[in-house]
Order: sequence, then C-alpha cells, then structure tokens
Amino acid sequence: MSHHVSIFDIPHITEAIGSYLERRDLLSCTLVNRAFYHTFNPLLWNELAFEQSLDKTEKELDPIQKDAFLNKASLAKILCIETGCRYKGLPELLSISSCKRLKVMKSIVSSHGGEDMSPVLYLLMITANNKHLDSWSLGSWVRLTPDVFWLMTMTLTTINTSLSDLELGFSFNPPKGWFPQLLKRLPLTLKSLYMFWTPPTPRVERQVCQFSDQPWPEAYPCLENMTLSLSVDEGAEERLFFQFLERCSGLVKLGCPRFSSNEAFGDFVTVLETPRVMPALKELDIGWQPVGGQWDRLVLAVQGRVHRFTTDSDTTLLLPDTMSLLTTHWSRTLESLRLPRLLSENVELILTKCPNLKKFDCMWTVNRATEVESNDMEGLTDWTCMGLEELRIAFADGRGESVEEPVLSMQEKRAVRRIQRAFRQIGRLTELKSLTLGWRASDTFKHRANLDLSKKNGLELLANLKGLNKLDISQLRHLNIGVEEVQWIVTHWRQLKKIRGLTHRLEKGPEPDYIVRLRHGLPDLVLA
Repeated sequence: MSHHVSIFDIPHITEAIGSYLERRDLLSCTLVNRAFYHTFNPLLWNELAFEQSLDKTEKELDPIQKDAFLNKASLAKILCIETGCRYKGLPELLSISSCKRLKVMKSIVSSHGGEDMSPVLYLLMITANNKHLDSWSLGSWVRLTPDVFWLMTMTLTTINTSLSDLELGFSFNPPKGWFPQLLKRLPLTLKSLYMFWTPPTPRVERQVCQFSDQPWPEAYPCLENMTLSLSVDEGAEERLFFQFLERCSGLVKLGCPRFSSNEAFGDFVTVLETPRVMPALKELDIGWQPVGGQWDRLVLAVQGRVHRFTTDSDTTLLLPDTMSLLTTHWSRTLESLRLPRLLSENVELILTKCPNLKKFDCMWTVNRATEVESNDMEGLTDWTCMGLEELRIAFADGRGESVEEPVLSMQEKRAVRRIQRAFRQIGRLTELKSLTLGWRASDTFKHRANLDLSKKNGLELLANLKGLNKLDISQLRHLNIGVEEVQWIVTHWRQLKKIRGLTHRLEKGPEPDYIVRLRHGLPDLVLA
C-alpha cells in the first residue's frame, strides 16, 4: 500500500523554500490553507526590523510594525533595530517584548545627541531573555554610564552557552577597566569578535568601571576571527590584552588595536614570536602602529603563517632591509597585501618577488631620488604575480599637492616613466578581475602620473584582461573616453559587469553617445 508523503513531512524543506520567497509571497502562502498557514506564518515573521530614522523628528510607529512587535515577536528569530528613541512608543514596546526565540540580534542606538539610555537597557533585557542567541550586535551613539557597561557584561554571561558572533561599538570611550574584564567573560563558544570605539580624548576624564576580578579561562578554543578597532590604554590594560592573546590559539584572523607606544607594539610582537600562540593565524591587520625596528621582528615572527596582511602605517618610512625581509620571508605564502603608501622601488620589489599574490592595494609614491635611465626601463624585472585577481593602485608624486616649478626635472620625468611602465605591466595580468586606479599627484604632472584610458595613450595595453569584471576609475582626473574607446571596451572586455566613475562627472541631461553605446554593447553593465 502506497504511503502519501506530504511536503511538510520533509525536515527543513519549507524553511529552504521560504528563504527564497519575498515577504508578499510568504503572506500569500499563509492564505492557502491551514497547513500552509502553520508552516509559513513563522517564516513570515522570522525577522522584525525597525529602519533608522534619519531626521531628528519623532515619528509614529507604523501600525503593522506595532502589531507585529506586540503579537508576532514570539515567532521572530531575527531582531534588527537601527534607531534610537525617535519612534514614539518604541522604548515601551521594547520593555514588553515577548521575543524568546531570537538567534540574531542587531541594534544601533542613537538618540540624536540626547542621553536617553532606556533603549539600551531594554535591548539588554531582551538579550538576557534569549538564552540561545547565535549573533549579538550592539552599537551605541549614546554616552553610557559605567553601570550600563557593567550590566552589558553581566548580560553577556547569561548567553555564554551559545553565542558565536559578537559585535560591540561605541561612539564614546568606555570606562577604564571595562575592556579587560569583558575579555575575561567572553563566551567560550565565541567564534567571531568585532569591537570598536573612538580614540580617547585626552581632555575628557574617563570614568572607572568597578568589577570583581575574575580569573582567565584556560583558553578560548573556538575564537577564529577577532578585529579590535580601538585604542588600548597604556600599562595594565595592554598587559591584560596580551594575556588574552596567549589564550587564543585558534585565531585565523586578527585585527589589532592601536597600541600606546612602540614599546607596547614590541610587546605584541613578542606574543607573536611565541611558538604556541596563534599557530593557525593567516590574516593579520595591525592598523596604525609606529614604524620602527619592531617591523623586522614582526616580519620574522609571522613568516610562513600570514597569507593576508594589512596596515594603515606610513610604510614609506620602512627601511630597504625591512622590505627585503618581507619579500624574502613572505614571498611563498602572501596572497593579499594592503599598504597605504610605498616607494616605487618597493612596489617593484613586492610584485616581482611574491608570485602567489592575488590582491594588492597601495598608494604608490614616486621616489624622487630614483635614477632610472629611459633605455633601462624595459630591462627591469617583469612582475611575477601573474595570478593577481584584484589590484588597487593610487599614485602620489611624493611632494604634496602644490608645485612651484612649472617644468618637470629630468629626475621627475624618469620617475613618471617608471609609473607608465607599471601600467604596461598591468596588461600582462590575465587573471585580473577587479582593477581600481586612482591618483594623488601634483597639478604639474597629474595627467602623466595616471593611466590615460584613451586608445591613443594606452588602453590597448590592457587587451589581455579578458576576465575583468570590475573597473573603478572614479579617482582619475582625466578620462579621455569616447565612442572609439567604448567600442574597444565592448569588444575586448565582455565579462565587464561594473564601471565606477564613468558617469559621476556628467552634467544633467541626455547621456553622451559613448555612454549609450556602452549600455547597448554591455546590457548587464552597471555604471556607478
């Protein structure tokens, strides 16, 4: 005898189907019959969201939103509140929330210059009532008292059996002593941690948060991703942070806070030099740190581990020996590199010594002292990073925005020719998918310091970029693009999906003929 199997008998199939349906389609499903109602109604109210109020006037809550929060909150698994107290009655609604099944909670609280902390308190209460949260995000643009920070930390301890993703951000500095005590109380199930707050203001006295001290756990076995966009206080807070790092053996990605001094940065490098600490580390973002002798130690400390490296420090100050160390010891593992500024010879060094590089992002500063004769240009080593998929380069001439002498010196012309050679090298990167070009050159040779996308001056050098799907030219001063160039782009870059910077300089009115032809030749192209 055959047995009839309903679609509702298949585990998780309705959730999978519902994830592809828009809200209006889910509503239609609930109206089919009783079985469909009981199946799709929870999916209809799976997420409750209050959009951000951009103006400073109070708004009335939408009746549907209000009814959903009062009667359907028990069905919600995702709560997203990107507002402060600008909706009338929202704090009261939060205070009687029936959310008990939340898995994800995102909130940004702002009172538009006020000091009303009640939304934060109600959100903490909702958080404490949801013992099985997977992801918790809280951003506050309200100045919070030490008592609220204490309550926030205690709330975290009530959901420490399931939380895997935590994000906390503040526009004001938290009280002294709170940061290390929070680290001690992090859930052992946590996989991702992101925290940020504004740099300390020296003239503002920070309050002190009183905590009963708590011993460190033996380890944070699940923590893999941590980004701390903040400043750590000198002294005890830095030492406690280093003790925390020593317990994060499973970290794969680390974004460092800003340390108070070169000596503190050196202490951080000492932690990295410890063999058992963070052996799985692959991605390192050190933010802004003093450039000095500690960098040589840093390069050696993470050699063979780091595949992706980012910094905001002025790397033009790095000594040649440091760059030589970097390209020697990271050459086989480095896949992604972002450096804010580099001298041109260091760019050449990286791109000729790191064959596995897939992403490169830097501000390229011409070295005024570089002596390269024009007949030697073609003899320089070709780039070896032929697998590069994403390239972002901007150019500076190394002397600021104003120039007194109207004529380029011979030395400057040689430097410009070296940049032009780099553009010819780009055309050899056949795996390139994303190309961003920019400039920060002086008025004297801003045109020569950038790739001119006209056929006359170099566009045809990029004919081999068959797989290019994103081009950003929004930072180029001169764009000599016309119908002829558009026809070339349509013919050679068939995979192109997005161009940024081609239309933002156009005046209001009918689009130029070359834009019309570009849209017609590449109908899926997005012009931003």
